[in-house]
Amino acid sequence: MHAEIKNISSDDYPVTRTGLPFDPRTAWVIVEAEIGPKDGKGSDIFFFYVCTVAYLSEELESAGSRFGRHLLIMNEFNWDHVVFVIEKLVSSFEEPDWRSLAEKIARYAQWEFEDYQAEL
Repeated sequence: MHAEIKNISSDDYPVTRTGLPFDPRTAWVIVEAEIGPKDGKGSDIFFFYVCTVAYLSEELESAGSRFGRHLLIMNEFNWDHVVFVIEKLVSSFEEPDWRSLAEKIARYAQWEFEDYQAEL
């Protein structure tokens, strides 16, 4: 089984190919990707935290340290590149079932069902 992106968006900034409302060299954007089985129905939500090297540098100057789970780090924010990199990552995995596939993707993005345990 393979996965595919069904939709990709951001509440911080709409997916567009025209101008950015911020400096693309100093950016922090939370990207929400709806990912599900390739050629199948349904999807789960995964969050990628996209930031630039300059943004991290500024954060480290003021805070001194930062945790980095689920980060996609770029030199300059570019929607086309964000979509390309996430599609490449997602399509590179193959697993026998959706749960195994989602757990693999969750190594790189925050899965909406991460740490979820059904009540017994």
